[in-house]
Amino acid sequence: MSYQQAVDCVERGELRTALALLDQVILANSQQTEAYRLRGRTRLQVGDSAGAIADYTKVIQREPTAQAYLGRALAYVTTATPSSAIIDAQQALKLDPQLAAAQQLLGKMYRQVGQPQAAINAYKAATKLYLAQKDKANATACLEQANQLQTELNQPVTPTAKVSQTPGKTSGTPAAPMVSPTEFLQRAREKVTQGLFRQALADLNWLLEIDPNHIEALCDRAYLQAQLHRYEAATRDMARVQQLAPEDPMIQVRRAKIRLALGDAYGAMTTITELIKTEATAERLTIRGQAYQQLGDMDNAFKDYSNAIAIKASAELYDARASVQSGKEALADYRQAASLWLDQGNWRAQKVAANRAEAIRQELDQEKAEVEAERLIRVPIKAMRSGMPVIEVRFNDRHSFDMLMQQDLPRTIITEAMASMLGIKGTPGGFLQIPGETAVPISNGWVRSIRVQSAAAMNVHVAIAPNFSAGLLGQDFLAYYNVRILANEVELYRRQ
Repeated sequence: MSYQQAVDCVERGELRTALALLDQVILANSQQTEAYRLRGRTRLQVGDSAGAIADYTKVIQREPTAQAYLGRALAYVTTATPSSAIIDAQQALKLDPQLAAAQQLLGKMYRQVGQPQAAINAYKAATKLYLAQKDKANATACLEQANQLQTELNQPVTPTAKVSQTPGKTSGTPAAPMVSPTEFLQRAREKVTQGLFRQALADLNWLLEIDPNHIEALCDRAYLQAQLHRYEAATRDMARVQQLAPEDPMIQVRRAKIRLALGDAYGAMTTITELIKTEATAERLTIRGQAYQQLGDMDNAFKDYSNAIAIKASAELYDARASVQSGKEALADYRQAASLWLDQGNWRAQKVAANRAEAIRQELDQEKAEVEAERLIRVPIKAMRSGMPVIEVRFNDRHSFDMLMQQDLPRTIITEAMASMLGIKGTPGGFLQIPGETAVPISNGWVRSIRVQSAAAMNVHVAIAPNFSAGLLGQDFLAYYNVRILANEVELYRRQ
């Protein structure tokens, strides 16, 4: 009898015959390790756990391989010593860390001995190993076991933690929640919102290994690849989406977003405009607004963002509309976006919007300060006479005179000497009432300009007083300014 005959019997399912043949082979040559290995596996198939354990022990003594320890661990499963199965499965993983079946067995045994968290971690590790081997069926089965256990613990799981080599203890960082592909996808999207693009991409890659035709995950990954400037990969994902759902309006919206990320603003706008004709949703208007913005059409971008806000306001929309505005309008929208993001707990986005708002506020304050500085004119006081400041005044951009500034005087009065220097020939003007004094005779004249530094009044009808020794600057000039008299200077603040 030969070993090969026993192998043939096992393949035909003639297990009892195979065992009889293997007994004879081993009796003839007790050093034939392969015969012990095959008999151990066959005994396990017919329910002879004790015999299988004995045979695998012989194999381990001669060739302590990962498969031998896994075989004996499987034999221990049906015995009263599940801890022995755990120890052998762990030893198998020490010898071959990629042995997915050993991790899967650990999950089963930890569950059996009442260590659910250790079981969850083992099933997660097995899921990753099966995925690496492109064994979707076993990967899905392990993930379902982990999710079932986690549901019992009321704590969702992800397939990324590692199982430790000590029963009941785990290593690795606890992963974020996932009890279904939909929730797992949502978590990836939250990471995108937080700017954690590479972490989100890792989640999407994992999900697509489980389900390569998950359309939403493909759309999200294409968009994310474009954001990371991996344009070729993004284009491949977008083409796959088009193959899977060429007419689906929701997918057309997603494809328009991907086109935007790839820089095809015109293609995105064309696609989304057709959809808007059917239904103008906030999302569709937002995408078209982004397309207009990329094309430099800020007016139409503003209109689409505003219409989208009217339908369904969001932090993202206020932020987008702020980006096509300036000044106080942009400031208000950035502040609104920051407030909404704070309500959502999105600190990163809130900080960005708040910083943009603060930058605009500072710009506006600077502009205001510059305008205020232009409106404020400081004029040195040369002397004080009768409680009135004496300042230098320039006429017709040619001659300067020291004049008293009298705020309650309705008209500016110049002397005859000043009129002579300016070449003004007066015409009869009757009398002018000076506050606190009697009316004085005057003649009338015109000057092209009166200036006090940068303050100016043009084409002024002045009075000429023959008996005055100094000119008086009156309201026909000062009416355009708020006047403040200080110790050494006069402030003229231009009225708006």
